[in-house]
Amino acid sequence: MSWNTLRAVLFILAACSPTRLVPEPPATPASQARSTSGDAPEVTTLIDAGLECIHAKASCELAACRVEVHNECPAPIECVLDMIASCDDEPQPRMVKASARDSLLVDSATTLDAAADCGSRKVTGSRVDAFHCR
Repeated sequence: MSWNTLRAVLFILAACSPTRLVPEPPATPASQARSTSGDAPEVTTLIDAGLECIHAKASCELAACRVEVHNECPAPIECVLDMIASCDDEPQPRMVKASARDSLLVDSATTLDAAADCGSRKVTGSRVDAFHCR
């Protein structure tokens, strides 16, 4: 087999290999699950925690964000959630930050909740700014 043929085969194999997807986290145990109230359905997205053995999904509504985390690492970890809410303010929106952190034992799950305070101003949006575990 010639060098050019080998390179072409390797290129095709690399192009066809599956991309790494963020794994779906296991369900939060019933003892740790929290119910949400409100009329709007909560949109949940998978989120990368920086470690392959951590499974997490995040959702935000109004001025609050929530991340459900499951630790499948061989050691305890600590996770930090940073979120930003946009508050209606003239002449420009004001950004308000909030954080949450928690430690997880091996093979355990928790929910991190962070809520920003816009005071009497209307909340125009919120998002996860950063999430990592170590």
